[in-house]
Amino acid sequence: MLLTKTAYARHCGVSRQTVYDWVAKGEVVMSGNKIDVEATEQMQHGNEDSEGKDYLVLSASQVIEWIHTSQDKFPAAQSQEEAKQLLEAAAQLITYDIEYLSDEDGEEVVRLYHEPDDCEHYFHGFHQLGNATAFIQDFILADCLRMKLRGKGDHIDPEWDRWSVKGLKALCTPTETDEARLKRSREHMGEDES
Repeated sequence: MLLTKTAYARHCGVSRQTVYDWVAKGEVVMSGNKIDVEATEQMQHGNEDSEGKDYLVLSASQVIEWIHTSQDKFPAAQSQEEAKQLLEAAAQLITYDIEYLSDEDGEEVVRLYHEPDDCEHYFHGFHQLGNATAFIQDFILADCLRMKLRGKGDHIDPEWDRWSVKGLKALCTPTETDEARLKRSREHMGEDES
């Protein structure tokens, strides 16, 4: 059911301003300029119910909305090891494997790969963990959008409608704090911390 913002305010028993605030915060699912009531309720229940659950059942639209409304809501990784754990959880969402390699200069390289397809991606440099996570997020968003644009409906396939809460949260968690990034940058450049 699609409702205007005014009708949705009446439906929820709140003011129009409250609904406009919800729209601005991404707390409702929009379809054009109307609110999709069912999708909004599913998203809200999915977010509330995500604590203590291993999986959420989400359509492509809901995955997109979940990622956009949850981006950077979780505390950043406190170490490189924690960032690697987040990356591994996110990679499971697209069934890719991860390998940590060293390049000829001894710098760490992240290899994301999917054996059956002979598909692999390498991430080098200072932000390799963050860049690999961004790749996974873009991969998922592109798949969701592709399904919608092709008119295949809002469901990718029955298996993909189940989303790991741990993986989704990992996808939306910064790979390191600003302080850790600055410290690592100084170490990387050979600067003294003092």
